[in-house]
Amino acid sequence: MVTTEMSWRGGGVPGLGRAKANLESVRLPMSRYACATLVAVLLSACSGIDRDSAKALGGAGQKATQAMADQTALAARTTGSLSEWWAVRDTLSCIHRQVDSRPGCIADKAATDPDARLTAAQKQIGEIMRKRSDAAVALRNAYQAFANLATYDAGAETEAALQGAFGAVNELTAAVAVLAPGLTALAPISSTFTTVVSSAGGIVASERQRHLLLVASRDLHRAINTMIAALTVELDQAAVTSLLGMLVSERMDVYAGLVHSGVITPVEALTPLLTEIAPGAKPSAQANSDVVRATAVASIKQRARQEEAAVKSTYEATLAAFRALSAEHRRLENDKSVDVSVILAQSQRIEAIAKAVFKKQEKGGSQ
Repeated sequence: MVTTEMSWRGGGVPGLGRAKANLESVRLPMSRYACATLVAVLLSACSGIDRDSAKALGGAGQKATQAMADQTALAARTTGSLSEWWAVRDTLSCIHRQVDSRPGCIADKAATDPDARLTAAQKQIGEIMRKRSDAAVALRNAYQAFANLATYDAGAETEAALQGAFGAVNELTAAVAVLAPGLTALAPISSTFTTVVSSAGGIVASERQRHLLLVASRDLHRAINTMIAALTVELDQAAVTSLLGMLVSERMDVYAGLVHSGVITPVEALTPLLTEIAPGAKPSAQANSDVVRATAVASIKQRARQEEAAVKSTYEATLAAFRALSAEHRRLENDKSVDVSVILAQSQRIEAIAKAVFKKQEKGGSQ
């Protein structure tokens, strides 16, 4: 028995000691392999995301964020023109003075600065819209990277895009917070994607991709929810929508002034209405010029009211698109089927309203 035990421990059986040593040498790598396999299985069972669904949501996210970027950029450009419109409107008001008093009126208007409160509001809202445009573009890039991550190993691209998006969203929320100080919903957010990338290196490639998609979706989900909070503040505080509505109203006031002054003829002002109700007609304003002028101004004012309502609806459409995005992120993260139809429909609505309202402002008239 003693001989046998010693042989087992040290060499009684030729090669047995080496075999035991070899077994010990492979035990640790086999354990590591088993752990890696176990992690992959757990990820597959608990935290996988369907890549086709992720790709579809990434494409819809690009559409929604691009629509908001376009709407915001158009609004920001017209906001920058507001000071000029105020000056023109005020000077045109001199047309209602007696001819001999008009030079004094014009001089007074030229020497008068715009209302300081309106100028400050214009600057604040302009800054918010510029930062909203930046956030929308950064989020669009993040959704592009997310769609790419569903196709190939775009981990580094996604990491950089998410970092940029979170930074831009935080810049926006800091600006919007001025409208509603202390609102906790607008606290800064941070990405978790970087940490997960570094800790997921040992996972099987396909499962690592699915896992990263899940983390990226959660990041985008959090960013979209923060954008919803920021847009809701803008809408609830009415500061931005009031100014954008003022853009429409002021433009129409200038337009009416140009009609009164003779720069634009009443027939030209009535062209949009005539195109709708009498296509191909060749109108003449030789008779009843005072009535025709009043009709033109009435048409301009009615169109202004319609477009002011449309300005608010751009916010409502954007919020609807982003809420649908948030809902579909939740479904994706819970391994449920994704439906992007509402996101796409609301994105198209944003684009249509923005073009109808702000493109007209760029052209300077009611088309």
